[in-house]
Amino acid sequence: PLIIVRVLRYKPDLLVVSEFGLLSIYAAIISLLRPTTRILLLIESDPRGLARGMFNALRVSLRRWICRHSTLILTNNEAGKRYLAERLRVTPGKIRQGVYLVSQPAVPSCDNSAQQIAMAPPPRYRRLTINR
Repeated sequence: PLIIVRVLRYKPDLLVVSEFGLLSIYAAIISLLRPTTRILLLIESDPRGLARGMFNALRVSLRRWICRHSTLILTNNEAGKRYLAERLRVTPGKIRQGVYLVSQPAVPSCDNSAQQIAMAPPPRYRRLTINR
């Protein structure tokens, strides 16, 4: 597919992909071809309900392969975290549970400037979010 070639030309440091779809397969392939590109896989829900039927073993194997090539997997609920750890056998160090799609955490306000939180500028990197 042409998207793989286009993404490789862009040379991103980070790819953000959502759920187990065709784009996550492409991202895993890109990580094989360009190992310096990190993959952040976002899992919004517990995908167990989608993994039924006679192709279940193939689907689970493909999801495991995608997870192996992901640098970090972020899920927003406990059920998703359990599914990743138990069913897909993702190493615990790759799984994070928490809210995502929030640009900045809340910073408490302070009256005294000496007590304010110093936030360093973000590092420069090339991020590419692939969506449908």
